[in-house]
Amino acid sequence: MSLKKYGALIFVLLISTFSVSAQAYTVRSVDIGFLRTYNSYAILTYNPSGTNQENCTHAGAKYYAYIEMSGNSGKALYSAALAAFLSNRKIRLGLSGCHTWGSGTVPKVMRLDIYKEGS
Repeated sequence: MSLKKYGALIFVLLISTFSVSAQAYTVRSVDIGFLRTYNSYAILTYNPSGTNQENCTHAGAKYYAYIEMSGNSGKALYSAALAAFLSNRKIRLGLSGCHTWGSGTVPKVMRLDIYKEGS
């Protein structure tokens, strides 16, 4: 796939994430540490860690975030997270509510912005 096609794909993914609003708060200027993909959801870690304003109960709730992939919006969020991870770009997360994962709950991703350093 050419660089132009990658750019077009990332643009489409970014536009599709703008339709997902209802952001509770924003974690600014973070890197994705890893992206775990499961059957119908993904978990990402980000650093530096956030403040857990959602009051989720998992020990890692300050740096874990949950992406539900059952619908098109969730798949677009996951695609944007993957694009950011693969291109080593920083992200901003909009988190809202908590979702059960492992031994507790972690924040749910409702918005994901990819940007270049200095933007």
